Amino acid sequence: MNANASSGVREETVRIFVSYAREDQRWLNPAYQFNLIPFLAESLRRYNVTFWDDKKLVGGDEFKRLILQQIDGSQIALLIVSQDFLNSSFIESVEIQRIAERVNRCEMVVVPVLVGPCDWNDDPFLAARQMVPSSVPLIKIIENEADWANVKMEILKGLKTQVRKIRGEEPPVPPQTIKPTPPPVRPPKPKAFLLRIAVGMVRIIIGLILLFVALGVLSTIFRHSRHYVAAAISAKAVSASARICADSTSDAPQAVR
Repeated sequence: MNANASSGVREETVRIFVSYAREDQRWLNPAYQFNLIPFLAESLRRYNVTFWDDKKLVGGDEFKRLILQQIDGSQIALLIVSQDFLNSSFIESVEIQRIAERVNRCEMVVVPVLVGPCDWNDDPFLAARQMVPSSVPLIKIIENEADWANVKMEILKGLKTQVRKIRGEEPPVPPQTIKPTPPPVRPPKPKAFLLRIAVGMVRIIIGLILLFVALGVLSTIFRHSRHYVAAAISAKAVSASARICADSTSDAPQAVR
């Protein structure tokens, strides 16, 4: 609660127009265990926020004129979105048309609430706005008591924020504790690390290949040199034998004729 409300100062009344299909009126029924509109109206009553829906019409009222009059006098349009809501020709041609005109003139804020599964994304007017809840409709959330309580508070908080904006109030900023800025941590670079490993492996493989090639070359040279040495030794041996034979021949006595 803001300072004006707590001090008893009467603030400007913010009016919320509720647009819904007849098939979804249980969300407006106080007797329904999972009612939504009565909960919001009671929670926002002390903030001088009022709700209006066509259940307040009585016999003999010119309902179309009064509905348009209520839309023109409201600052927020709360849409109870379901497939029945999208299928309603009256909602589409009368209520949404007037609401869109006021929105385009920045005279109204739209808060759509998704209560049942439907193709609301195909509706340009709804698709351009933040839906609450964002994906799961209320009909599925009420199965869990804790989830239902959280969603109701989420919707209430969103309406409070819109009310403050309409009144030109800034939402309170929670105090922040200044913490020392930790030194920046450089994230690891897995790609560079893996690249270095790959380059190292390639270098090792190339080194092994060169080593094997060098060993092969040395082995070939060794085999050829061994053959050359053996041939040279054989040649020397033959030459020595030839000289010995020659010397023996020259020393032998010649025959007398």
